[in-house]
Amino acid sequence: MLRSIRSTGSNAFDIPPKRVIHFRQFGRGLTYFKAYWGQQQNLTNSITMPVNKEKKLFKIVGGLYSNPDCNDALTSALEDTVKLLNGSSAALTYLPKDAAHHEVPLSYGLDDAFMRDYVEKYGDISPFREKINSLAEGRTFARVNHLDDQTFEKTDIYQDFFKEYDIFNYEYHALMRSDGLMAGFSVTLPKRKRVFSKSDREALDALLPHLKRALSLRLLGLTKPNDHDDLFEAVNTMARAVLVVDQNGHVMTANARAAKIVGANDGLSVDKLGCLTAASQEGTKRLRAILDGSHSPKRNGNFAFGGVCLLKRPSGRRPLQLLASPLSEKPGFGRDRLTLVFLSDPDEPVNVRESILRELFELTPAEASVASRLATGESVEQICEALKITANTCRTHLKRIYAKTETSRQGELVNLILTSVASLPDPY
Repeated sequence: MLRSIRSTGSNAFDIPPKRVIHFRQFGRGLTYFKAYWGQQQNLTNSITMPVNKEKKLFKIVGGLYSNPDCNDALTSALEDTVKLLNGSSAALTYLPKDAAHHEVPLSYGLDDAFMRDYVEKYGDISPFREKINSLAEGRTFARVNHLDDQTFEKTDIYQDFFKEYDIFNYEYHALMRSDGLMAGFSVTLPKRKRVFSKSDREALDALLPHLKRALSLRLLGLTKPNDHDDLFEAVNTMARAVLVVDQNGHVMTANARAAKIVGANDGLSVDKLGCLTAASQEGTKRLRAILDGSHSPKRNGNFAFGGVCLLKRPSGRRPLQLLASPLSEKPGFGRDRLTLVFLSDPDEPVNVRESILRELFELTPAEASVASRLATGESVEQICEALKITANTCRTHLKRIYAKTETSRQGELVNLILTSVASLPDPY
């Protein structure tokens, strides 16, 4: 039933071995799933998952949203899932149309020898093969539902094969079926554990939709490996908070600053389908209208394409500001119609980088410190107190700053600094 392709050196996902994982620089992208899980907890009181397991689940799903095209992200997800469930192994598999055996491009806990021996000895006679291959999308095969423990322990496949690898319980989840292709996720448990606990089942139920999304993006070609890589790399290094969404509102990628805003779940979040959603129904309706119409010409207003809106926040802080702009006037960027979504948090303090001010205007460290503090709203008195200097010294610094920046008033100086590259936030 299983056939390994790793031993041949081929790569079923056709992904270069080294790929930037966009959210890894920012806590491995945990915030996306935190927002979703927080919403789920507000909807039901039946969640019994321990906090420690919940945090591990955040880590797994956050890694998947970092870059669904990346081998490292998927491999890490498999490894972390096995550890989360105290399991034996896990694998992502797919069965091409008319193929005899499943391909196993990525796995954890299963080596090449296991794959080779399984196919040679049991590939065609496995008691699970027919039932698994006939699964409909979204359905699960569990060994315990078809073969009780005592009977299973007496089978040749357990005694001669699974026992050596400590595989006792086995589940296969059919994540997708399309155009003759079947793809899924398998996970096994050792004999000492035997069955999944209630919290294990909750973790799997929460994880599977995200595994499906990551797997489908790659196998169905919804994003070709090289179509958007340069774009996603560029977004990841942008200083402003930026996301990329497709024509259905699904978040394709986001840089660290955008992930932080979305992860706060205060005015904007990502729902269980991976789509941007506002805190209120009215806000979500407005947001979807902007995204849906981002590639449609507008006759009124200043935007030929896209749109802007304010997103109210439950915390009472000032609304988030959003601007949506299509990447192209023509629908279809590759196979996706992508939109850049710029976010701004008006309550986030302005950070002026003194090192850039020094280089731009040839300021001394003391002058740069005075200029940056003035631009961020501090008064002369506050600057003097913070830097432990006299008012005369501060005024001397200001005169020199005016001369070097070719300005003559505080308002003019502040405007110059805040519109300079020195005020751009650090992308990481």
